[in-house]
Amino acid sequence: MARLPPPLEQHFRDPWRTPAAPASGAGGQAENAVCGDWVHLELHGAPQALEVRLAVRGCSATIAVASLVARSAHASELCAARALDVRALVAAAGGLAPVQQHAAAVVERAWASALASYLATCDPGVA
Repeated sequence: MARLPPPLEQHFRDPWRTPAAPASGAGGQAENAVCGDWVHLELHGAPQALEVRLAVRGCSATIAVASLVARSAHASELCAARALDVRALVAAAGGLAPVQQHAAAVVERAWASALASYLATCDPGVA
């Protein structure tokens, strides 16, 4: 099993804790059907300070990347959230081994889906 670099290892061992999830919200999810990894991200709040909620199950790499993205996006402005680059965040945290690349892909799809869902609920002037 490939090891995670220290910043990602920390996110795996102590994933970012999210506030209790509301009954409904702008959420997106993605799954890797081959291994069963699953990521659900929700965006709430005003475009000036987004609240990000996370639910995840899967391998250490998927948990770490999902935690990294949720923590990085929490309390950010919508413009910054839209510009968030999952693979660049992962690279800055030390990167993933080739066998772990699926983690970034799953989180990337969940993030894109969550953003699309949030933007669909916004006023037309906000997006």
